[in-house]
Amino acid sequence: MREIRGIRELADAYDVYVLDLWGVLHDGTRAYDGVHDAVRQLRARGKTLVLLSNSSKRVGHVQKLLIRLGFDPHDFAAIVTSGDAAYQLLCGADGEGFAKTLAWPSLLDATNVDQRKVFVLGSGDEDVEYCESCGWAVTALEEANLIVARGTFTIHNGGGGVDGTGEVVHKRDDTQRYEKRLAEVLEQAAARRLPMLVTNPDKVRPDAERPPMPGAIGDAYERILALTAAVPTVKDETVEHQQLVKRVGKPFPDVYDLALREFTTTKGIAKDRICMIGDALETDVTGGVRYGIDTVWVLKDGIHAPELEEYDTLEQGASAVLVAFNDKSNTGTYAQGLKLQPTCFVAHFRW
Repeated sequence: MREIRGIRELADAYDVYVLDLWGVLHDGTRAYDGVHDAVRQLRARGKTLVLLSNSSKRVGHVQKLLIRLGFDPHDFAAIVTSGDAAYQLLCGADGEGFAKTLAWPSLLDATNVDQRKVFVLGSGDEDVEYCESCGWAVTALEEANLIVARGTFTIHNGGGGVDGTGEVVHKRDDTQRYEKRLAEVLEQAAARRLPMLVTNPDKVRPDAERPPMPGAIGDAYERILALTAAVPTVKDETVEHQQLVKRVGKPFPDVYDLALREFTTTKGIAKDRICMIGDALETDVTGGVRYGIDTVWVLKDGIHAPELEEYDTLEQGASAVLVAFNDKSNTGTYAQGLKLQPTCFVAHFRW
């Protein structure tokens, strides 16, 4: 793993650059210093830029965010969010395109309109519209055939249920009540072996507070499911607990295929001419390695930045953080024992 001083050192090595957003281009509020110039320099050299984000929101939201941060969305040949990919899956009743690559748990027939009833763990930002616009009715847990984990701020109780008719429980209003209700929901859903769709696999948000993200809900639900017995479905197939939690986004290969299919299949660009630039070992780097492309690990602006503070040099910090991650990679991380070795690392995404 070599250190580079700037993206200019990679300008001749790749044709397609897959960029994470939060932790590479911005900190959730503002763009990092130097990132606009890095984008301009790559585009001036004819490079293809693809944005791949574990955001539960759809592409339109990201385009508006880019403009607010001073970017031109047209500089990016493709913008893919995990939320948009999950939306395609929810809409994909015809079984074509991207939806076909994501296998639903056997006990859920998503083409059956009568089964399109969903219980939503939300972000508080158009959660109901997100589900209803692709043909799913937001219902009480007792009626639902699917849970969508889109955020960690609200619980939508649909048209009724334990906590009130159509009521929404907000974490910001009452954290204790939210946590209690979430625990109840996961226990009750596990008892029914409901499948869960996680629209953002991130487990924590990369800011100072490190609040949990939907990926953490998916992990918690999977742990509860593991304590319940596997049961046959209506098709007489046994569904294990891992099959009941479908995560859409990095590091899972299907979202990389969605983002890069046009370039690898249609345009014939070889994978050795593509690199993933991201800050998170568990999602960005793991995903890039699994997909078979080179990875550039951004350290000082992202989720691992606080871990570097005790080291004198970036090289020392990068090595220590990587060793620590690899030592625990088979204990509850998406790497699942894979020993990561990023192609190179850099302090910031700068030219």
